[in-house]
Amino acid sequence: MRGAVRNTVLTVLAATCFGVGVGATKGRQSAMEFFAGYLVEQSLSVDNLFVFILLFEYFKVPPALQGRALKWGILGAIAMRGVMIGVGVELVQRFRSVTLVFAGILLASAAKLLAEDGHDGPAPAPARAASSASRGASAAASTTSTATSSSRRSRMERRRRRPSSSASSASSSRISCSPSTRYPRSWP
Repeated sequence: MRGAVRNTVLTVLAATCFGVGVGATKGRQSAMEFFAGYLVEQSLSVDNLFVFILLFEYFKVPPALQGRALKWGILGAIAMRGVMIGVGVELVQRFRSVTLVFAGILLASAAKLLAEDGHDGPAPAPARAASSASRGASAAASTTSTATSSSRRSRMERRRRRPSSSASSASSSRISCSPSTRYPRSWP
């Protein structure tokens, strides 16, 4: 515990000295930008602690080996991130069409978000099966499958919420919305 506190204090002290050096050489604005970025990164890294704790408990890593596992995990993550960035840059520079693939992935993700019905509860079983089937398809097929499953889910919800046949004839001419759905019941 003492070693961890000492390392944390030394790391924060080194970052503070670096920030003061940036301020002395580059000006106050640059130093403020450094400290803001440092604080944001420190606060974002706190959630990683919870992930590490969960992983160590799940895999039953003994406390004596946790430091070693953490060190190799961090080094592996840095190395893999560097490889992925390098490969991505090389692919984009050599094959401009790769940017179209990345754009397609972004558009498919956006379409999927827009097609969601906003229902926070669990999805009905048929929609869940259609959703899992669409995950295995390509990006273009995923977009159409997601839109199809979303419209299918909306139709199913509307059918469940329709009143009985005697009351439906009186209310079929007007459009009404229930609070739990965004679409009027009388839409196809």
